[in-house]
Amino acid sequence: REVGERMAAKVGGREYGAVTVKIAFHGVARMVGTVAPSVFLPPPKVDSALVRIDRHPQSVVDVSSRELLFGIIQTGFAQRRKMLRRALVPLFGDRTLQLLEAAGIDPAARAETIELQAWAALARASEA
Repeated sequence: REVGERMAAKVGGREYGAVTVKIAFHGVARMVGTVAPSVFLPPPKVDSALVRIDRHPQSVVDVSSRELLFGIIQTGFAQRRKMLRRALVPLFGDRTLQLLEAAGIDPAARAETIELQAWAALARASEA
């Protein structure tokens, strides 16, 4: 169930992470139910969830490279309690502050407060 909660999490929540943002790139995820352990053999010691993902008919963000976008997201969440101005230094080095500002992202923000559109803006800024 925890994975399902992460997939469908909202921005700013404890469960919101890189997986949430990457799924949002492809569609809208929502938990639609739970599955009792008794329906599995052997029954697991965890609860299970059903997650529905409605794919976007077309991309909701404009990026030239999904791989670049996903790499930035992964780096941002790798140290999720750090402010982005520090968390993204391994990827952007001295350009980190400049790129965050160009993307309209508060350098003091943490990854769990950033929506897909802002991550995409950062990816575009990094290519400029």
